[in-house]
Amino acid sequence: MKSASSNNNKCYISGKITGLEPQIAEDNFLKAVIKAEKLGYECVNPISNLQLSWFEFMLRDIQLLFDCSTIYVQANFISSKGALIEVFIAVILKKKIIFQSKTQKIMVLTIVGIIQLVIGVVYGFLYTADFISRSVKKLNAGDILMILLLIALVFGGLTVLIFA
Repeated sequence: MKSASSNNNKCYISGKITGLEPQIAEDNFLKAVIKAEKLGYECVNPISNLQLSWFEFMLRDIQLLFDCSTIYVQANFISSKGALIEVFIAVILKKKIIFQSKTQKIMVLTIVGIIQLVIGVVYGFLYTADFISRSVKKLNAGDILMILLLIALVFGGLTVLIFA
């Protein structure tokens, strides 16, 4: 296992590959590498061996992403299933995310906020229904912890939405 300091300056380049002519995809990634290198990052460019299947690419690329502290997201990521997955993983892993487009940064943060909010509200509703159905008269430590986690999820989602 690598130490945390060994990947501090590595930046994974994310963007659309599937559906583009190979040369166009390679050019897009090269431009992104140049921009990220100007920001001082050691870039991890996933474009190689375009003969791999989509699934093989994703398995390899997710491993590459895990080894990086940062992800540079090309503007075309929104039309790429693979790049969307990479961005979602980066959000979950709390990687630093550099968006080529500020509009897309706001959009992604808004989507993440909505997901957090919906999960908190839905799970809160289900937990409350379960709590009522058990006819519990007194809260136990687990109930209190669950309520606090739900409140954190909902407020986390609202915070992301408000400050995106």
